[in-house]
Amino acid sequence: MQIETVLDEATAELGKIVAFPFLSTVEASFSIRRPVPLHTTLLVRCEVKQRRGIRCWVDGDITSADGADKLASCSAQLVDMTHFL
Repeated sequence: MQIETVLDEATAELGKIVAFPFLSTVEASFSIRRPVPLHTTLLVRCEVKQRRGIRCWVDGDITSADGADKLASCSAQLVDMTHFL
């Protein structure tokens, strides 16, 4: 699985829990800061930064298991898909 996919899924799932149950990513930017090791335990953290109208913005990052080394991060804008049904 690609690092971008992990971050996209994690930010969307948090947005669904906190903001709207039927969210879809409309824009995302990713930054891979360091090589991400295979076959190791990593920590994925996400935070809803803002909610406005049918949109929410979520930031996420992947760090080493102890949280000391940030390996990758993203900022995602998500939209409530029920608005379009």
